[in-house]
Amino acid sequence: MNFTLDEHIARRIRRRRRLLGLTLKELGERTGADFRRLHKYEIGATRPTPAFLYELSLALEVSISYFYEGHDSVSTAQDYGKIVDSSLCPQDRDFITSFLELDPSMRQSLAQLVKQYKAPLQDVA
Repeated sequence: MNFTLDEHIARRIRRRRRLLGLTLKELGERTGADFRRLHKYEIGATRPTPAFLYELSLALEVSISYFYEGHDSVSTAQDYGKIVDSSLCPQDRDFITSFLELDPSMRQSLAQLVKQYKAPLQDVA
């Protein structure tokens, strides 16, 4: 899982588009780009120019730094191995890996939500 910066940006574009519930066609309408071109960006086949990355940030309602966030935090298979214990079941590993790929602010919000649900369970036990 050693993602290059281009692969990381591609994943971030796709994730944000899906989070907003946009189709490639709808994103294309916002940016003026053909959906085929956007698809190539999302799969990492081509890389967006800095100017188009800026257009994407406007269309996806994020700052330009969004596309780079998290690239250095967990970027190698060795790092994933340290964080995601191989003794976990596959579903738990997938969940944790997906959690780690979220924006830091999203991870913080989700962690707070989990803690809220965890508290009542501890009172019962």
